Amino acid sequence: MLKVRDCSAPPKHRAGWLTRCIARSIVARGFDRRSLLSALAITAALALVPGQASAQDATWALNPTVPAGGPYDFNKDANWTNPATVPTGTAFFDFTNGPNITFPAAGSLVPTTIGGWTFNAGANNYDFTVGANNLLQFGGAGIVVNGGSASITNDGTIAFESAASAGMATIINNQNLLFARTSTAGNATITNSGLLEFIQQATAGNATIINNAVSGSGLDFFQRSTAGNANITNNSSISFQNQSTAGNAKITNNDDLRFIENSTAGNAALTNNGLIIFFENSSAGAATITNNDIIIFGGNSTAKGSNITNNVDLRFGGTATADNANISNNFLLRFFTNSTGGNAAITNS
Repeated sequence: MLKVRDCSAPPKHRAGWLTRCIARSIVARGFDRRSLLSALAITAALALVPGQASAQDATWALNPTVPAGGPYDFNKDANWTNPATVPTGTAFFDFTNGPNITFPAAGSLVPTTIGGWTFNAGANNYDFTVGANNLLQFGGAGIVVNGGSASITNDGTIAFESAASAGMATIINNQNLLFARTSTAGNATITNSGLLEFIQQATAGNATIINNAVSGSGLDFFQRSTAGNANITNNSSISFQNQSTAGNAKITNNDDLRFIENSTAGNAALTNNGLIIFFENSSAGAATITNNDIIIFGGNSTAKGSNITNNVDLRFGGTATADNANISNNFLLRFFTNSTGGNAAITNS
């Protein structure tokens, strides 16, 4: 599993340092080229954030024209009004005859920096496609939906920065999706088949996340990020690292869920139908855990004050401890090597 340096306290040149930190970690993890692209894209995103101070607002045209017949290019001045300039502040969306918008695939990195998208009352249901080698970076309010809807298919890189929110967007992520600093996934619905990462103090908010990522990608929480109150279904891999937490999330794990370093399950509700591993100094916190397959506590990990209902296989190894957990054991509970039951309340049935 990847171990990321603490990127939350960078030195003088913050943006470059943060991205190099992430990039080194991606390379160490052995991700494919698309993950390295994410790190490179984040460099451009962070470098562009200061420009928000003089940002320009604009409104999507009633009748966009470029290219003829659509889908219409976000980055063409002719598709905008009030003024006819691609916005860098807030992009407003009302009713339009061209709600299909694209960031066309490119041969090299194409960055688009925006404060946010606001969909006004009476707006259409908009569909956005972020093509390969595109970076779409939100550095202001993010996505605000007061009318209509916003659906995004991402084949490039999307980064939410500062306190930006994904709002009520529907996002299909096939490549790289990043939440950094104090950004939030809001109330978004995210289907992830690529790389989805929360870093620094970002939160998954109240989002609904379905993680279907292929091998080499996944859903990761780093530094002090949190799963918040999200509803997460995991059909691939999730990792919590550094001091990240599952917060108050509801997580249904059907594959691989790991807590390492000093991460914690917090107050989450975990239903395990696959494999959960607690390792190093990680903790189950005060989580409520229903185990229908295998849970392993290894290293110096602890079940802390969690409530665990074990219906299949619960193991403690290394110097792990059940600590002050409440364990209702309905099948197989084992302690190996130097592990201990601590002060746990264990009921066998």
